[in-house]
Amino acid sequence: MRVRTPDLDSLRRILVVQTAGIGDALLTTPAVRALLDRCKPEVLDTLTKPFATEIFGQLEGVREARGLGRTTRGTLSELRRIRRERYDLLVDFHCKARTLWFAVLGGIPFRLGLGPERIGVRSRGYNLHGREMSDYSAAARLDTLAALGIDPEVDATPIFEPSSEGRRAAALALQERGLDGERLWGIAPATRFANKTWAQDRWFELVRSVHATTGRRAVAVIPPDDDQGVAEMGRQLGGEVLTVLPAGDLSYLAAILERLDLLVTDCSSPRHLAVSRGTPTLTLHGSTNPANWTHPAAQHRVVAARLECRPCDAVVCPLGTDECMQAISSGEVIAATQDALEHPSG
Repeated sequence: MRVRTPDLDSLRRILVVQTAGIGDALLTTPAVRALLDRCKPEVLDTLTKPFATEIFGQLEGVREARGLGRTTRGTLSELRRIRRERYDLLVDFHCKARTLWFAVLGGIPFRLGLGPERIGVRSRGYNLHGREMSDYSAAARLDTLAALGIDPEVDATPIFEPSSEGRRAAALALQERGLDGERLWGIAPATRFANKTWAQDRWFELVRSVHATTGRRAVAVIPPDDDQGVAEMGRQLGGEVLTVLPAGDLSYLAAILERLDLLVTDCSSPRHLAVSRGTPTLTLHGSTNPANWTHPAAQHRVVAARLECRPCDAVVCPLGTDECMQAISSGEVIAATQDALEHPSG
């Protein structure tokens, strides 16, 4: 049942839920900032996956960034915590079956979720519903807040400020490799999904070609799982062509990315972290829709294959071919990279 729009000044205790991945958490930060600025709550807590708590924890005004594990026991423990906290407002940007428990059983009077066109019958667990009108995902999350009477026309750039520890670790990693004074660009083959993965030999071609043409070396930070063999790329190409940096936390990665003139990446979380630090990006899109994930500033560019079947937004290719990534040629990406390095503002 829908309720009247609440008085924003009465929303003293707010819980924001976003239990998708790191990229989705980053794209939710402008909406969290809008809630903090407009409602000025006494308490605003966030609930996300454990590895994404750093994203919300660095926002000034967030009291506690909690991680939600995968177990039923953890979910029930969190539900008990939510009931004790006596929140006035729940904003659920994910609205999955598990977080629906918090809406239905959490004892929260105002519960903002997505509309039935997005989440179907689960929408019944919420008594306020947002409509995502914008293409860019961060702006669409701001659209959701219009159901509370919050103006969505604010800056939709993801927010992430590296910690001082992260900056020091990044500076040390660059210094130890003789890169602290060098102009750099980077690559981030970071996705776990086949239909977002560009072939390793094409990454080799890209890095070698840009080095041969410009003399500039690339850097890459080893991702946590390294499914695409970034460490091996560095060994084969050599440090003068591709310098591979060790893995670290998000603050460390953000501090590395803000030193780059350009990040070339697949559609994964490093692109959103780079956007938050003002670094131009060139993203290779497979199944995903560039309009949903690309910041509207001209310095953020896209390369995508021209296929009738894309974008499909499927996690697994329905045709079993992953052609949308295989059809992106190394020549096209090399040309786009060189143009982006020469004309960084688009």
